[in-house]
Amino acid sequence: MGLLSKAATKSSYPGTIDNMGEALKNRILRIPRSNSTADTALSLLKAYGPFQAGFCFMLFAGEYVCYASSGAGKGKLRFPLQRIPENTGHYRRLEGNLNGSVPEGARVWFFPLDRKNPCQNLFLCIEEGGLNPESLMLLLKELGEVLTPRQKASLRKKSGLLERGMKKRSPISGEEESGGLETIIRRSMEGENGVGGIILKDRKDTKDFPAAVSRAVSSLGNVFPLPDSTCLILVPATMDQELLAHRLSKSLDAKIALRFEADSADKVLEILKSFG
Repeated sequence: MGLLSKAATKSSYPGTIDNMGEALKNRILRIPRSNSTADTALSLLKAYGPFQAGFCFMLFAGEYVCYASSGAGKGKLRFPLQRIPENTGHYRRLEGNLNGSVPEGARVWFFPLDRKNPCQNLFLCIEEGGLNPESLMLLLKELGEVLTPRQKASLRKKSGLLERGMKKRSPISGEEESGGLETIIRRSMEGENGVGGIILKDRKDTKDFPAAVSRAVSSLGNVFPLPDSTCLILVPATMDQELLAHRLSKSLDAKIALRFEADSADKVLEILKSFG
């Protein structure tokens, strides 16, 4: 058992993070923000827990979908909303194997990362000897900004630049026309190792389609309105694009016009030019 693990078993007094926890918290808060920030934070947190494996899940379309992990792969781990109890702001043990997401017989703990009901973001860990859930919960409350998906700029802030550069039908057509969209895409991908892209087209040609897509995607990624009732969605490369695209197409009655992966803003722009 490492120094962090030993310190975790010596809680100084209820309601206070011990010295090792404070040092770890400060280290995690200094991690540069990117798609892999939550994974890195969990790897550091794993020694403090200690836990066999830890996962961060977000609520999307009635299911909790894993977006970060340590000690096990994310894969396509997900389970229905109904498996998580009412959010009281406190940790608790969970029964069962969560629809196969964790091994049968494992001792699983649930830690909410927000106070919403139902919980929008949560942390699950598989217990290992010496786990102190109270100490871990105190630390997790301080790390919400690191462990939850980054909040994106609102659609209202983006739309002004987009509208100034998108008068014609093509998503990108000429230097002046593409400038606004190109700038926003480049800014949104700063510090990212890659993204998954979805181009979604409204089947009904409704005026509020971009706003509806933005509400549905929320903090999962960036939404860019395109001409002809079409939207570009960029999400972290680690997210399950297939699941996201399927859910969005069903809930918004939209067509999946294109789904792709890109490791740079230039690649995204190249794909958009080909699509247009």
